Amino acid sequence: MKRIAVATDLSVRSDRAIERALALAHDLNAELTVISIVDDSMPADLAETVAASTRDKLRKVLDQHKGASADIDVRVGDIVPGILGIAAETDADLLVLGLHRRRDFMDALRQTTMERIVALSRIPVLLVQGAVTGPYEKVLVAVTLSRACASAVSSAGRIVPGAEIRAVHALHIPYAGLTGATPASTAAMEKAMRREAGELAEAWQRDFGLTGVEPEIITGSVHQVLDAELKSFAPQLLSIGAHTRSGLGLHRLGAFTAELIRQPPVDLLVARALTGQR
Repeated sequence: MKRIAVATDLSVRSDRAIERALALAHDLNAELTVISIVDDSMPADLAETVAASTRDKLRKVLDQHKGASADIDVRVGDIVPGILGIAAETDADLLVLGLHRRRDFMDALRQTTMERIVALSRIPVLLVQGAVTGPYEKVLVAVTLSRACASAVSSAGRIVPGAEIRAVHALHIPYAGLTGATPASTAAMEKAMRREAGELAEAWQRDFGLTGVEPEIITGSVHQVLDAELKSFAPQLLSIGAHTRSGLGLHRLGAFTAELIRQPPVDLLVARALTGQR
């Protein structure tokens, strides 16, 4: 990993993102670009004044981290294309963001800025939820045996090469709770489905060259499995693959992914499957 980009609006949430980006850049010996976009909806002269003030504040923020080295890029424009444009111009390998400020009513009506960035980003996006207390030591990867999830595994390995990475695949057993389903028939169905899932997992590892990360197949819904793993494994980072959907739906990344992006239980790394990928 050669360059990391971190976007900030000078909020406390963004301060955490800058701290994590600085730590990762140091650990990975990567260059860092700090991005801030001033909304161009305000009058031009005011926007330029705000941009100049933002540059000064960012220099002071970086000065507080002795030995930190980073480029500062502050521009006036539209936030989402502005951030993604600078990340592309600098050839960044990772984009780091602070959490979205919750607006329950408006968030129910439209995509958040973070969702839009993740949906359009061609590089992994790291959403920083917690305070930085040290390096990531444990990473949980929730996989659906897709190309995007393979990217989530490989991205986690590149960003935190020394961490313990655990991959899990939730296996939902249909009809198990319906009246008439006997324990024996449910057990037989689960055995057959686990065997099939195991074969698919082996093919997935082989197809994408994922050596050393064997997904554990766990019976239950995605929410059940994830909640249990967050408690028992206690990761500092959760990595997922996101599949962008076409159309005009509110959640182009899927409702589950959107839920995690809006309220991640821990820091969240999202690797998106590009158009035409499975």
